[in-house]
Amino acid sequence: MSDFDATSHDEFYKSLLGDFLGESEQILVGLNENLLRLDAWTRSGKEDPDVSQARNLLNEMCRSCHSLKGLSNMLGLDEIEELVEHVEMLFEAGRNGSLSVGREIVALMFEAIDRLAALIDSLKDPDAPAVLYDRVIDRITRILVGSAQNDASGKMSRIEEDLGRIESRVAEALA
Repeated sequence: MSDFDATSHDEFYKSLLGDFLGESEQILVGLNENLLRLDAWTRSGKEDPDVSQARNLLNEMCRSCHSLKGLSNMLGLDEIEELVEHVEMLFEAGRNGSLSVGREIVALMFEAIDRLAALIDSLKDPDAPAVLYDRVIDRITRILVGSAQNDASGKMSRIEEDLGRIESRVAEALA
């Protein structure tokens, strides 16, 4: 690659990175605003009337994470992409009901978004210290695995109950 090509490539990447930083800042602001709303909802103790509102917030946060994940992938920002992917899965689990979103989960969401913001900020300063985010990913993974196991066992329990009712009906019909 000639010096001109390398310089052009670097300038193009810096331009894309600048766009990414601007877009990601807007996404992070939206995520934090929605998390504050979700936090207020979990603290209110209300259940039925606000469930659809919470799902709408989680749905919006999923879309935001999905956009940020795509942008970070396009620029080869693997650490950001990895963390965003886990955050998106956490939001998705809350949205689809396989994870009950309470105060502890919201606190983890805030922590994950803070780590994400720190990773993005570190792009502005090449000498910035490394951002530690592995623990957040590990906690998200454990929670998601646990919720998937609980969801699967809950589904099995419902299936077993349904089978028990069917067996009772069949026994009554045959008697």
